[in-house]
Amino acid sequence: MTTPVEVELRRRLRELANQPGPASLADQALAGAKRVRRWRTVLAGCGVLLLAVLALPLVTGAGYSRYIPFGAPDPGAAACESATDESDPAKGVPSDGYPRFVRMVLAKMPPRDDYTLQSAYGVCVPADLPPDIPALPNGYAVVNLGPNREHGHLTINLRYLMEAVPTSCATLPTPVDVLFCDDSAVPMVFAVDRDKYTVTVNAVYPDGRTFYIEAIDTPVTATQLVPVVKDTAIADLLL
Repeated sequence: MTTPVEVELRRRLRELANQPGPASLADQALAGAKRVRRWRTVLAGCGVLLLAVLALPLVTGAGYSRYIPFGAPDPGAAACESATDESDPAKGVPSDGYPRFVRMVLAKMPPRDDYTLQSAYGVCVPADLPPDIPALPNGYAVVNLGPNREHGHLTINLRYLMEAVPTSCATLPTPVDVLFCDDSAVPMVFAVDRDKYTVTVNAVYPDGRTFYIEAIDTPVTATQLVPVVKDTAIADLLL
């Protein structure tokens, strides 16, 4: 059963993914820094809440820990790479402006010639986090298939799971439609059919690191995304 919270989170995440870049470089110079900081904060909060909703039935279950055994890094320890498509009409961020983690992800994706980066940041600790969100690094990107999403789009998320860490397929939340799950190795990998247009493929590590890709109305299949999210070199960017 889909809860009202899940529905609202999906709506907010889609709205954020569809937000256009600044109208001009002048606007970016005047207000971009403040807007981007606010955008990163909202994304971080929504990402944490989305994963928390998936795990809600399991937070108090056996095999889960309320606290992750890692220390929060120094917020100034890593520079934050960011990129936003400024072109009109949209052409995507030039490839030489991709953050490192985006380049690593796309190198593992199924070969296509229409991947178009709309926006991205990370891997880093976002600026101006509210006090209730731990200062942990994360990365986020929106990649369109075609400049105008002719073939859908992907959201790429690299972050720590805050509430609980799944330890087996048997302990995944039951209200979601799990397409497949493999807990025979680290990371644990599973795919969730969120609706008829959206599939999310997740990799979860015992220390709370998560790497998940949401494929929205795309020809990219869940099976094709498994080798991407299982790439430990990408997940290790969080360390």
